Amino acid sequence: MDTFWWDSNAFIQPWRMRYPIEVFPGLWEQTDGLIQLGRIKSVLEVYREIRKQQDELYRWVKPRKYMFVPEDVELSEAVVEILSIPRFGRMVEEGRNGADPWVIAAARVHGGIVVCDEGHSRNPLKKPKMPDVCDHFGVPIITHLEFIRRTGWRF
Repeated sequence: MDTFWWDSNAFIQPWRMRYPIEVFPGLWEQTDGLIQLGRIKSVLEVYREIRKQQDELYRWVKPRKYMFVPEDVELSEAVVEILSIPRFGRMVEEGRNGADPWVIAAARVHGGIVVCDEGHSRNPLKKPKMPDVCDHFGVPIITHLEFIRRTGWRF
């Protein structure tokens, strides 16, 4: 059974734009079921990013805070290595994508698949995006829609 490590946008984009809970309650019920089984996880930095909005998504996530793994030495060491990727570390230093290295590190250290709705940069001269960094480290990454397909859910 795969473990899925959700980035902030794996929560935010579906909740706010694609699959709002009032239209797709079954999706969020099934998501909750996988959270309870420990198959959907994330990192505390994602929780912090979601908490900033103090919105309905935050209120849904808050009682599920147990799914967000805390930082530890092993994760921190993996994050340092991930931040060594040229230009990727600078983006994090500038305050963007702060959770990205932690999500990648968690999937790398604990095993599993990153779920992120971000595409590849497609230009080696631009700053790398999360899928580029996952590819570099051999960490599997899928979109939220691919996650739904992989679970076999139907609505």
